[in-house]
Amino acid sequence: MRLYIGLKRNRQFFIWCVLFLLLYTKISAQTIDAGKDTAICIGDSIKLGGKPIVAYGTPSSYSWTSAASSTAFSTDSTPTVSPTQTTKYYLDVTYSSGIIRDSVTISIYQLCSQ
Repeated sequence: MRLYIGLKRNRQFFIWCVLFLLLYTKISAQTIDAGKDTAICIGDSIKLGGKPIVAYGTPSSYSWTSAASSTAFSTDSTPTVSPTQTTKYYLDVTYSSGIIRDSVTISIYQLCSQ
């Protein structure tokens, strides 16, 4: 009888551990990609955001800001920008479980051969 009770408890513990790991993996696997750091010529435009921009989960909102301003300039998932100087952009993605942030730096070449 003791052996049976011990196995039953161990099985319940094992099931709880598996459920916890599945839930933890799903929550911690929410990732975003603001894109790769890139250099462009002055006057050019570039689309921010990597592919896929979101892995796992459904985001409820996107917010892009730059290092120069904390005010969001776009709520698009992949906005197009035309910086005049090297700029670091921040992407905040809101999920039901919290906010995740990533950043990308766009550098500017002052002299480009056309």
